[in-house]
Amino acid sequence: MRLDSRSRLVVLGVLVVASVVALALLLVRPLLASDPVVQAAEALPGTVVRVSYTDWAQVQQAADGASVGTGSSDEQVEDFLDRAFEEDLIGSSSLASSFPGLEENFGVTPLDAEWEVYGQAPEGSVAVLRFSDDVDLDEVEGRFEGLGYEAPESGAGEGGTWIGEVDQVAGLPGPLTQVQENLAVLPDEHLMLMGDDPEFVDRAVDVVRGDEEGLDEVPGIGSLLGELEEPAVATVWVGDFACEELAMSQADPSDVVEGERLVDEAGGVNPLTGLAFAESADAELRFVFAFDSSEDASEDLQPRTDLASGPAAGQGGSFADRFEITSSTADGPLVTMIAKPVDGQVLADVGQGPVLFATC
Repeated sequence: MRLDSRSRLVVLGVLVVASVVALALLLVRPLLASDPVVQAAEALPGTVVRVSYTDWAQVQQAADGASVGTGSSDEQVEDFLDRAFEEDLIGSSSLASSFPGLEENFGVTPLDAEWEVYGQAPEGSVAVLRFSDDVDLDEVEGRFEGLGYEAPESGAGEGGTWIGEVDQVAGLPGPLTQVQENLAVLPDEHLMLMGDDPEFVDRAVDVVRGDEEGLDEVPGIGSLLGELEEPAVATVWVGDFACEELAMSQADPSDVVEGERLVDEAGGVNPLTGLAFAESADAELRFVFAFDSSEDASEDLQPRTDLASGPAAGQGGSFADRFEITSSTADGPLVTMIAKPVDGQVLADVGQGPVLFATC
């Protein structure tokens, strides 16, 4: 069948429109996930090995901070942060200690944001705040030059990284940290990025724009994060980094021997390929372990559960004093334990090594 000239023009027009749409999708990589913690992973470089996530909207609700925000008194903010800390909701935040400095210098705090994610990699670290739609990030970026940051070559409004110096940032009204040494703003995505290394901040910007692989593209990380079910706070160890940071080898020699004995009694464990600890706004705990295979996960279901219910070699006392496991399941390459706190700040406690039930 041959097309007349009008039909050919229509077909050509459709193809042009389709090509433009496809090109736009390639040039812009908006944060597409509906799950906020997965969305946060879309903003981090794929080399990140440790992730700290805080859903500030949930934290405000859980810690009675709905009326607290930019413009609140220092006492109101401090009282809110104290409540959130006591409820184990901000211990992993990279920005919780910088509220006064953030407001004084940039005019915003995490209370203006939906979530915060902090990613650490061997070559640098970056904190990302996803702000609510009514925050004017152009106005925020307009403050940077006056604060002494060196403007990017592309100028303001282009997503380039503003570079600061240690002494310059230390001289600003504080407290601020090395996380605020380098800054970038992406108004269309409602993101502000901060980091200790300008090149690493550049890379995070490239990830958001789709020019570099993000953490969400690392094999297995999507299913691991999805199992957390929109937490208020979470810490994630990527790949086998949990085996390094939480290793029992960090414990005193006598605790190492005790840990080895307990692991042997439990039946041994397989290596981890990922780990996440999370807590919801209503204080439900989740411990998610990732393995190479469903067979490894099934084999580790009972030993890991037994270890998480017994003595806490290297930390003192027992895990049963800290939390009560209400369910433990294996699904594919993941083992998920659901628990409720018994006493104290569980994540702040067991999120630091050595952790027997997370050992490799």
